Amino acid sequence: MTKFKKKFMGILLSTMLVATSITGVYAENLPVETKAISVNGQEVTIPEDSIEVLGGTTYVLPQAVATLFSKDEAKLNLVTIPCVKSNNQNYYNLREIANLYGYEIGFDATQNQILLFNVDKLLENVEFSIFNKAMLLGQDYIKDGGSYQTDGVFGLEATVGKDEEAIKFGFTGDMTSLSNAVKSDSVINVKLNLEDVLKLLLTQAPVPEENATETTATTETNEEMQKIKEAIDLLKNTKIEMRTDLEKGIIAFKSNELAKVLDGQPDTWYALDLNSLFTVAGTENLYSEMLKMYGSNQSIDFKDIVKSIVTSVPLDSTVNAETRLLLANTYSELLSDSSFVDQYGKYTSEYVVEESGIKMTMTFVMPHTGDKITGLDLVFKFELTEGDTPSEVMNFTISQDKDLNTKSVLTVDIPEILNVKFNYDAKVTKTDKQPAGAALGVENVIMITDELIGTTAAVVPAVPAA
Repeated sequence: MTKFKKKFMGILLSTMLVATSITGVYAENLPVETKAISVNGQEVTIPEDSIEVLGGTTYVLPQAVATLFSKDEAKLNLVTIPCVKSNNQNYYNLREIANLYGYEIGFDATQNQILLFNVDKLLENVEFSIFNKAMLLGQDYIKDGGSYQTDGVFGLEATVGKDEEAIKFGFTGDMTSLSNAVKSDSVINVKLNLEDVLKLLLTQAPVPEENATETTATTETNEEMQKIKEAIDLLKNTKIEMRTDLEKGIIAFKSNELAKVLDGQPDTWYALDLNSLFTVAGTENLYSEMLKMYGSNQSIDFKDIVKSIVTSVPLDSTVNAETRLLLANTYSELLSDSSFVDQYGKYTSEYVVEESGIKMTMTFVMPHTGDKITGLDLVFKFELTEGDTPSEVMNFTISQDKDLNTKSVLTVDIPEILNVKFNYDAKVTKTDKQPAGAALGVENVIMITDELIGTTAAVVPAVPAA
């Protein structure tokens, strides 16, 4: 993987604040053939005779311990570590040593390599105190159980192709949400503009199937086109309701228009169980840190969130160990205290990756008054730099003030292929109203999480209100 691809993946993972993977196998018995060991995502080689596997357990000599764990061999305290004598030398249990020094231990069966990882060690000299302050934006709304209302408008315009062959589509809409620290209720109204798409579909000539008459094929195609037209007509004005409860771990949505198009049941909530999803992905600790981040009565340390994101990647391959290292380094280079420069009352961090005619830039700007952050601006740019004149392919900007009022714009411009512009504008006000969250006991609910993780979805029947 090239440097650019690795950095690009690191930024994407960091921006999303999630790094998930399929849970792997953690080996208890580590094979003797392993001589190179991955320590915090980097390969460390130890002498062949400094590692032994006896009775299915891996042992190492003290000098190997010093090399692997960056310790002064003379100061190693291995008194409590089980050891065995081999070739007239004391070999110490590697797993017990790893536990002593706070390292996870895993194994890459494909590469036949032991994996050691200590995220605390990796981030011990990294602080996120500046970004911690930014995470306090809006806390005045939700302290002491308070809540706030968000009223926003949004729209998207897109053009595919060029000249007379260009197809335009888009949507406009508005949303209102009521939120507190862990719950929210939202109503989103969307007006779709798919006229060009519909015209294109209706002008497509039917193609007869094998052994079908042209008349039959035309009839079947016309029926399909009619269904598509009806679906587009239904979705021209769509209402979507959403409810979220982070404490219960439930996100649910309902849309009668979408239900009609998808042959679903009207007035039914479709719900995701976040606890199950994070558990299946092996990222329960990440979910707990998310709750801490959004909760109003708990202290926030972004380093804990970074640690959870890093360790949510299973330690079962050298690739995943390198991914952990990449995530930790990307967060450090982008959001740690050392990445920010304080100029003219603004903390600014810029992260740039450029290679092979492609330049990617992510910039954080946070104005502050004294020790208090009063806003946050994020700019993400993707440019092609080959030739005399660089061309900007994508630009995403989001600005938030001290009251959480938000403006965001996304533009994508690939000449003669695709042009997109999306904008969102929202105003936030404090309110005495409280959201219900995912309190769905009196309504029909389909847990679609069941389908996602391999079990059968079921309709939860309506329960009379208590």
